[in-house]
Amino acid sequence: MTTAAADGSGERAARLPIGTILLFCLPALLVGFMHGPEQQIQGIYAKYAGLALTALAAATLLTRAFDAITYPLIGYLSDLSYARTGTRKPWVAGGALFSAFGVWFLYRPPADAGIVYYGVWTAVTYLGWKVAEIPYQAWSYALTRDYKDRARLQAWRASALLLGGMLFFATPALAKGLGMTRSGDLGFPALNVTAVLCAILVPLAAILVVWRVPEGQALPPTAKERERYGVVRTFRSIVENRPMMWLLGATLPVAILTGIATGVMYLFLDVYLQLGEDYPTVLLASAPMALIGVPLWGYLSVKFERHKVVSISLVLGAISYLCLSFVPPGPSAVTLVMIFYPLTILALLGIVVLFPMIGDIADYGRLQSGEDLAGLYTAAFNFVQVSLRTVSSAGGIALVGWMGFDATAAVQTADGAFAIRLAAVILPAIGLAFAGVLFWAFPLTKARVAEVSAELAAREAASRDAARG
Repeated sequence: MTTAAADGSGERAARLPIGTILLFCLPALLVGFMHGPEQQIQGIYAKYAGLALTALAAATLLTRAFDAITYPLIGYLSDLSYARTGTRKPWVAGGALFSAFGVWFLYRPPADAGIVYYGVWTAVTYLGWKVAEIPYQAWSYALTRDYKDRARLQAWRASALLLGGMLFFATPALAKGLGMTRSGDLGFPALNVTAVLCAILVPLAAILVVWRVPEGQALPPTAKERERYGVVRTFRSIVENRPMMWLLGATLPVAILTGIATGVMYLFLDVYLQLGEDYPTVLLASAPMALIGVPLWGYLSVKFERHKVVSISLVLGAISYLCLSFVPPGPSAVTLVMIFYPLTILALLGIVVLFPMIGDIADYGRLQSGEDLAGLYTAAFNFVQVSLRTVSSAGGIALVGWMGFDATAAVQTADGAFAIRLAAVILPAIGLAFAGVLFWAFPLTKARVAEVSAELAAREAASRDAARG
């Protein structure tokens, strides 16, 4: 049974059934699980395979060297195929299979795995993720245009992503229970378990969602609109979309400086703070924040202006990071981290509000240019949030290594301790605070979103009437 919600045109639009939302979010749950080791993978290869931090940083940078081409290319091609076929589903299914293939090798390295092995399978895995996730995210924006319903869907999807990522940290205990290791540390046995589960579940989830979930409420571009999908014109549409450029500018410092942090967070918590077997426990303790944070920020984004909600969450995240910077290594660290790290996660969950904002921006762009560029907008945003974060994470690894941090040392020098604190918690605090100020003045308000939705609905109604006539 569905309920009704008013859309921007003043008409009544069918509310998305909860069953459709849950089914659509199933791949997101597995995407989060599959990405679970992403921020720890360099540290794991350094600690257990003995690869040098500088070599890992160089390999990661090399694998992401072509992201400036592949991200917009995948976004553009997925938009173009959607304009011609009215569906993004083949991209989602094909990308899921490719992702599972790459993860199988990246998370199950042989005993003699070197830097070339790491680099090749990292590149394959990242490409598969892009092919699947850009069209999948763009598809989510077409499922509904209703202001509240769009926030509701994206909150569920973000919850699934986060919960999947948190579930990954149960794999060390699972690997230990299966007799694959005698330790509960996060290492290659846990990655082996992850690879097997992803190989089975990721393709199944993609097939199920492609089969059962509809294309959405938004109509595919008309024949006249499809004629506008030239390469130069399409990319110019992004540059001329003021809210999109504002969003990218505001998220840039977050991506770069928190990217540096994510690359070294495993080393900060496990090696510097000496959490050891408590590390997965600390991360699992943050899982309940998903049950609190995503509904909280999602609710606030419906009640208040989305961009101001994001601004507040970023500032609170900056404060939480600064608190972590004062945690000393040793036995007392686990208690303090169990307090401040979940609070940091709770604040950062405000990023869930960015997802419906991108949908709003895509609608604004279609109204301005006549092109549905949800895939390209998603690709541009993900390039900043994913690719630049990954490059920055490699830079963080290189930075702490250059400044004297030793991943194999039981006790760090003063320079090494300062380096890991600077990269892991101080720099991201600066980036979040700066972005919070920028988001407060974001130009696409709730009232303007309603106007855009109404104008698009009127335009599509006219197209349907013309087709019938």
